[in-house]
Amino acid sequence: QSYLWVAQIQQSNNSPAVVMVLVPRAGPAITVPEAAPLAIVKIGLWSQENRIIDVGIIDSPPRIIVLEAERVALYSRLNNGRWQPDGEFAIRHVRPWPRDLRGRLVLRKDYLFDAYLPGIICAANLKGSRSLECSQSDDPWPLAGEGFRLNGFFSSTRNFFTGALTPNLGSETTLPAFYSAAPIPRQKYVLWLFAAIDGQVYASDGMSNMPVSAPGWGSGIAAVRSSCGSGWQVLATSNSDGNRPDSVRAYQLSDRDPVAVGEGVAMGGPVTSLWTEAAGNTAVAITRNLRTGQYEAFRLAISCGQ
Repeated sequence: QSYLWVAQIQQSNNSPAVVMVLVPRAGPAITVPEAAPLAIVKIGLWSQENRIIDVGIIDSPPRIIVLEAERVALYSRLNNGRWQPDGEFAIRHVRPWPRDLRGRLVLRKDYLFDAYLPGIICAANLKGSRSLECSQSDDPWPLAGEGFRLNGFFSSTRNFFTGALTPNLGSETTLPAFYSAAPIPRQKYVLWLFAAIDGQVYASDGMSNMPVSAPGWGSGIAAVRSSCGSGWQVLATSNSDGNRPDSVRAYQLSDRDPVAVGEGVAMGGPVTSLWTEAAGNTAVAITRNLRTGQYEAFRLAISCGQ
């Protein structure tokens, strides 16, 4: 069937004329389904009384690596599903740690991993004769998972990145000091978000570095890949004072300003660490449970709504 257009035309003092025109229908109307909401899946990995700096997971054979302030502890899983201690390495350092200590584990292939701490980098080998070699170093830390080459220099006396980058991010060599970063791949470039120490979130594409609207964001952000929406989402902690439980929420960036997708997930306490895992499709969050006092590690992933 066609559309019928009806118009009433007034010509000077004459009676109004009515004109009707048939317009062919272009085709069946196309209905664009509304995007399904996304959900964050939270999986408990580890909990303990001593402070956890970061946690790494080796799938085969199942093993958990726990980075603490003074050691790296290893745990292997038994056939009954329980975890048992499987060795530890002391972290030797000369200078005292900053009060708000941060660090991260970066897993490599062939049972290798690196531990990054302020002013210290440790290289570990879990094959054969196990070893952990630590040395004083101001070398930059990886800012994201595999496939992203950007590194940032971390202050040896504070709890944030200085803003110096390597390699250069396009024309940008230095940014405002920041706590965390999240890359969002585009068709021809990567858009980087930086949670700065001034409370602002900046977006940089290598040509410009501009503040974006991200109300309520805390200092922890991480990018994760999923099969939902645009394919990449940003996980962001809420902005709390450390005495209230944080939440983590997922956001998408159609342009530069993030848009929340789905509800946040409660974390039970302040989030002290949030890093994307090597594969890019999950992140590890460390929290201090305000009810129990335990430190807890969780794996976070994005699930598409049904």
